[in-house]
Amino acid sequence: MSSREGTISNQATTDWTPVERESFFRSIERHRRAAWRVRAVSSAANSVVAFIIAVLMAPLFYAATGVVLDVLNLVVPMPNLVTVMVTAYRAAVGHARQGEWLAPLAFYFVTAMPGLLWMTLIIRMLSRVLRIAAGDSAQLHTRPAAREVLAEQRFVNVIEEMAIAAGLPAPAVLITERDMLNAAVRGNSERSAVIIVSEPLLAILTRQEMQAVAADLVASIANGDLAIGHRIALTTGIFGLAARFSKVLNASDGLRQLWQLLRALRHPSLESAQSLVRDIADPFGRHDGQRRTAKSNQASVSTQGARPSEPQKPSDRRLWLWAPLAGPVVMSGFFSYLVSVFVLRPLVAATWRQRKYMADAVAVRLTRDPDALASALGRMGSGQPFSTWMAHLSVVSTSKRDGVLGNAIVPMFPSLERRLRALRNMGANVAITAKRTPWDWRAFVLLPPLLTLMVVLLSALMIMSCYCGILMSALFTGVPFAVLHLLLRALGH
Repeated sequence: MSSREGTISNQATTDWTPVERESFFRSIERHRRAAWRVRAVSSAANSVVAFIIAVLMAPLFYAATGVVLDVLNLVVPMPNLVTVMVTAYRAAVGHARQGEWLAPLAFYFVTAMPGLLWMTLIIRMLSRVLRIAAGDSAQLHTRPAAREVLAEQRFVNVIEEMAIAAGLPAPAVLITERDMLNAAVRGNSERSAVIIVSEPLLAILTRQEMQAVAADLVASIANGDLAIGHRIALTTGIFGLAARFSKVLNASDGLRQLWQLLRALRHPSLESAQSLVRDIADPFGRHDGQRRTAKSNQASVSTQGARPSEPQKPSDRRLWLWAPLAGPVVMSGFFSYLVSVFVLRPLVAATWRQRKYMADAVAVRLTRDPDALASALGRMGSGQPFSTWMAHLSVVSTSKRDGVLGNAIVPMFPSLERRLRALRNMGANVAITAKRTPWDWRAFVLLPPLLTLMVVLLSALMIMSCYCGILMSALFTGVPFAVLHLLLRALGH
């Protein structure tokens, strides 16, 4: 290593004054402590969606339990679940009319308990799926950094330097040969963090730019983005999973897809976990792999001289079999997708944009060189993420439909121009050709009432969807269950 490179490598540690270094570590510690807010918001969102879905799914659980009791009643006497529930409901209504709300609340809580237990199990399984999907890089064709390659060894060195400057354990570095200019970090904590960088990116970066990219990645780790990203991905994944369950009902091979979905949750492998993450990121989309498989199957049939099979249409028998699930599953999926697309994901994307600004600011404080980060971002440009489950932890990403935090009306990454403007405010010598379009005063006047109107309409639509879900459950689930219940009770004890 030359003396010039040695001077650059020591820049992050020798230029610190005691006051600045203490201030920096206090800032990082403050960012870590601030993660409780994300945990609180994520837990609140999980609880709300779990309760709403539990209420919508309650008729299905109780109908299934009632049918099981009615079947057992054919052999031995069993209590009538309908009579028990009607009696408890009348007692709760009577207490409510007398102004006693404890008994009605207890009744509704007990009624939603099966659904809450089911949602708790789903949340735990989905959390494990996300950890497995993000915990291996085999499909990225990664390899350890080669010591004999100067660029790769330099990047490992600057990663260690930035980790030491931030007071973190040095993360492992993996190289991928994918033809994209990007770098990302994966893992569940500071000690399990792994940094992945593309070989083409290392080939074009100078050492100062490598140092800036390394500082940006280490800053994400220091700010707690790994844990925060996992919690946010879990929250958005619950909504996407509920929507995915509802989509299964409309598929011609719905039973097979439902079995694969439940199997991926119960016994996730690396491949099934990553496939499930892609599903819940875009629950109403379709995999490119499935389209390629269908096309290849049609091509193989055509080459054999046979006529390509036409798409299967849902049979009437299958529709009748899925009808009892129309209210609970379809409406809970519609409600989840509505809240996710128009409320949760835009808020998450707006929050994550601020975390990228925070990572850039901490990177500048680590390197004391805003020009290097600006130059590196300029070279990377409009980069694409390595994979769906790592998009939000990449250095650059411009596609708002990528990742478990994407698919929103608001991009989760600020544009390159905005990031360069922020770096210019920190002292970077960058020239931005595009000029900001000044806000029209009419926008400030019209925007608040329009936002208020949108919130009111969305709230009304959500409340209507809940009521429609209850009515559809009573119609499609309650009526078949009532007929079957009366028949089995007439035949039983």
